[in-house]
Amino acid sequence: MATTTRIQVRSPKTPDQLGARIRKARMELGLSLAGVAQKDFSRAFLNQIELGRARPSTRTLQVIAERLRRPVEYFLQDGENSATVLEFRLAEAATRLRRGDSERARALMTELLALRQIAPEVRTRAQLVLAEALLKVGPIPEAIDVLKTAIKTSEAFGWRALSVELYDRMGTAYYKLRRPHEAGRWWDKAMTGYEEAGLTDPLLKARIL
Repeated sequence: MATTTRIQVRSPKTPDQLGARIRKARMELGLSLAGVAQKDFSRAFLNQIELGRARPSTRTLQVIAERLRRPVEYFLQDGENSATVLEFRLAEAATRLRRGDSERARALMTELLALRQIAPEVRTRAQLVLAEALLKVGPIPEAIDVLKTAIKTSEAFGWRALSVELYDRMGTAYYKLRRPHEAGRWWDKAMTGYEEAGLTDPLLKARIL
């Protein structure tokens, strides 16, 4: 899925706490600002983050965490069910999928879905990512079961774009089971849903064509 999440980090409560944790981890490793920033963002921007004057995006904090050899949660210091932590877990799983590490993506989403009191949309998006991982590593019938549950919720809440993605992945699942007729039915449903909803996301359309 395009789980490319673009949120601004809102945790910890104040930006200077986040910056202080980043600076502490950087100093412990003996890294310079340039050593952490490299070509992904400027040293000046990282310095502003450390001073509490700027907040990193999801992707930027992921890069910082990787280079400082710490989990993202270390910098957030939030509860495991906080919205920010959940978004980062979704983003990390999507990144793992893109890098071909489907097993890790599967594990991340299995852990997330085991948590209690998760917002329905977050749970459904996590099920989509889990299904994508299962489509890579199997078993396919398990992916279908996950997708069925996600589709039921998505349709009930009227999340039309998310439903389109779920229909498309269901088509892929049946195609992998060598059931082309059933696969085609789901792919047609995805395209029909896209058009009827008046969606204009070119990336989503390209994925379901």
